[in-house]
Amino acid sequence: MKNKQVLVCATLLFLSAVITNAAEQEPEGPSAAGNRVRSNSEDSESAASCISVASFESPEDLYQRALGLIEGNPGRARIILTRAGELGHAESLYELGQMFCYGEGGEVDLAKTRDCFARAGKLGHAESLCRLGGMYCQGEGGDPDPFEGLNSFWMASQRGHLEATNQVAQILYHGITGPRNPEMARAYALAAAERGNTAAQTLLSAMLYNGEGGDVDLDGAVFYASAAAAKGSNDAIGFLAMLESEE
Repeated sequence: MKNKQVLVCATLLFLSAVITNAAEQEPEGPSAAGNRVRSNSEDSESAASCISVASFESPEDLYQRALGLIEGNPGRARIILTRAGELGHAESLYELGQMFCYGEGGEVDLAKTRDCFARAGKLGHAESLCRLGGMYCQGEGGDPDPFEGLNSFWMASQRGHLEATNQVAQILYHGITGPRNPEMARAYALAAAERGNTAAQTLLSAMLYNGEGGDVDLDGAVFYASAAAAKGSNDAIGFLAMLESEE
């Protein structure tokens, strides 16, 4: 079997495809956002008349109250979430960022989305950090900043976020923020692949086949490519077909 360089197509288009996948993915934990198919009409009531926030309500109480209003009265929900966010409630900031992103209860405002995710990220909210990483890399809601994108993905990965771990692997593998780092890329790809991330499994299979970032491991390459192919990865399916043609 020839040891040829195999580069997976899905990972070659990192900024346009891989990061977009991060932005579009479903949150890993219980999502406050739920189904984003909601009313986008702006609430007709003014901020002063549509909300009364009792001083004894906790941020969690406000958050739960807002969730009950998002579908029927999104403008009011925005205001309540804003108040809860001011009190340091990370889930409220994430949900508020989602509302700005999808134009629920008002205009789409990606700059505010980015700000909400950044504030939630500082409070340790992993999903916000992953979404923020994608926005930095794509230049959504502000100037592109791949270094901050990598940092956000890394912080989310440290909090156990699966897709963020894959994104760190992709950035390090392709050298988006500097020289390529195959050794670290392989370590992050392995961590994500072991938890079932399809893109990481596809990347890792190519790295194992080529001996990038470590020794050649043909059995491992076939194992992870097969796992990704079973989930419908066309790149992994093509990779396995190539291996079969060389036997």
